[in-house]
Amino acid sequence: MQKQIEKMRSVSYIEYRIRLVKQQIKENIKTRSDFNQNYIISINFSEVKQSAKEKVCEWLVVLGKTLTDISKQTLTNIIKEIKNYGEQLQKEMNAIEPIKQLLNVIAEIKNKSMDMELKIVEA
Repeated sequence: MQKQIEKMRSVSYIEYRIRLVKQQIKENIKTRSDFNQNYIISINFSEVKQSAKEKVCEWLVVLGKTLTDISKQTLTNIIKEIKNYGEQLQKEMNAIEPIKQLLNVIAEIKNKSMDMELKIVEA
């Protein structure tokens, strides 16, 4: 499962998997009885249920770690981009060309501001 998640690296896919796992816990594991009578044999499923709960907790930890890693990477990239813009805005303006470059940077920042906000909210 971890390999599949690392291939996808999609926040919405991972959130979907988390909801699915939680739903499966609620429906399948918790609602099943510990004992099942099969003709003359009584089967104890308590250890199987406990093992399933532990495995589900492991999956949730893996999914949560992957979400955290994706968010950290996204926010690190955003911070680098903001610092890059900050450096470009701090350049000395002593001629026409640097001023034109500065205006281009400002226009680029304006164009990307909504994208940045969405990236931050998603992360």
